[in-house]
Amino acid sequence: MRTLHRHILQGILVCLTSVHVVFTEPDLLPPPENVFIHSTNLIHILHWKPLPKSWGNVTYSVQSQGEYERVYKNHTWNDIYQCQSISEHQCNVTYDVAANVLYAFRVRSEQEVQRTSVWAEMEKLFNRMTSILIPPNITLQAHGRNTLTLNIEDLGEAFQYFVYFWEKEKENPVENMKLSRKVTSTSFDQLVGGREYCASVVALAIPISKNSSRSDLACVKVQALEHKGLIIGLLSAFVFALVPLALAARRVIRVLRYSCCPQVDIPDVLLNGPYTGRGMASNFYIGQEKCESVNTVELHDLITSQEKCTDKCEISR
Repeated sequence: MRTLHRHILQGILVCLTSVHVVFTEPDLLPPPENVFIHSTNLIHILHWKPLPKSWGNVTYSVQSQGEYERVYKNHTWNDIYQCQSISEHQCNVTYDVAANVLYAFRVRSEQEVQRTSVWAEMEKLFNRMTSILIPPNITLQAHGRNTLTLNIEDLGEAFQYFVYFWEKEKENPVENMKLSRKVTSTSFDQLVGGREYCASVVALAIPISKNSSRSDLACVKVQALEHKGLIIGLLSAFVFALVPLALAARRVIRVLRYSCCPQVDIPDVLLNGPYTGRGMASNFYIGQEKCESVNTVELHDLITSQEKCTDKCEISR
């Protein structure tokens, strides 16, 4: 009899437990599955498998836990501000990973206000030292006849770039350089026309002190200056150089001409008088031209001739 009573009591307990499960389980959502991080070039994206659409409007919230929270704050968790009640099934946690230590992340499903799932954590802790580094894309473009410009894909402020530049036919590099932080372009000038040059780049992730492999090669042939174009350019330069010389020579000639024989205007009596004619005007200009060949009379002789003329005039009177 006691055994029967015992079995009856066990049956009642099982029924009560089943009833409790039936009435409480619908209040819980299934948690997300397959929580993991994919990190490339120090960009960390947390992913998870969302609930089927049959569950209706479901959102997700994300929390993180660093080494400091595990060791000094009794395993507390921090809400990731930009990933609370989001409909997407991924979250950018890059700015929440601030050191080269292990981080934990967890996600839960939410519906309405109080209906949630349990937290689903990552299986392994994450360290940004494991981020996959992919070399940047580069382009090499001709800029003028003997200058090339290298443009580098911007991977973010955490990266610095090492540039390798060389002539394709030679093994020794023309130039190796380290660009300043945040600089993504540089130029190479004084190159030889008609030759082909190549470049490649290595990206250094400064926070983790790791570098990528070399990027794909970018090669460009520098345009050669043709002989015809060279001759035309030299002739043009020669002509442009002669123009100021010709102007200067003309100015010097004019200064010398007017210094030796200043130009004199035609008297009004020749232009407006009753006996004015072309012959008189032309004779006037001829006289002006001959003045260049007339010897200059010395001042002493001129004064003597004037005195003699004055004496003759007084005697005649």
